[in-house]
Amino acid sequence: MEQHSFFKNQTRLAAIGIFGILPALALCTSGFIQIISGYEGFSNSLKIVDHPAIILGGLMLAFGLNVLAIFQIKLQPEDGSLIGKIQMRGKWFNVAVTAASIVLTAVILLYAFVENFEVVPR
Repeated sequence: MEQHSFFKNQTRLAAIGIFGILPALALCTSGFIQIISGYEGFSNSLKIVDHPAIILGGLMLAFGLNVLAIFQIKLQPEDGSLIGKIQMRGKWFNVAVTAASIVLTAVILLYAFVENFEVVPR
C-alpha cells in the first residue's frame, strides 16, 4: 500500500504543524509570563486565539499530520495470515513537532485539572 504523496512531503507537514501549535504555544507562554511576573498584558492580547477549538484543534492537527508522516503501517497477506509492520521513518523536525504537540496538550490538560480540582470534605 503506497502512502499518499501529500504525506511524503514531510517538511510541508512539519510547517503546517508549527502553525497548528502556535496558538497553544502562545497560550502557555502567556500563562507562564503571567505566573512569573504578574504581567497580564500579553494574555489579554490573545483573545483572538483564545477559543478551545482553535487551540486544541491546532494541536490535534499538528499531531495527526506529523504522526502520519512519521509512521508507516504496512499490512501484507502471507500464507493465509495477515502480517503487519510498523515502521518509524521521519525527519527530526516532524518528531519535534509531534513531541511539542504532546507536551503542550499535556500542559493544557494538567492546568485544566489543577485549576478546577477541589478537595471536598466528607
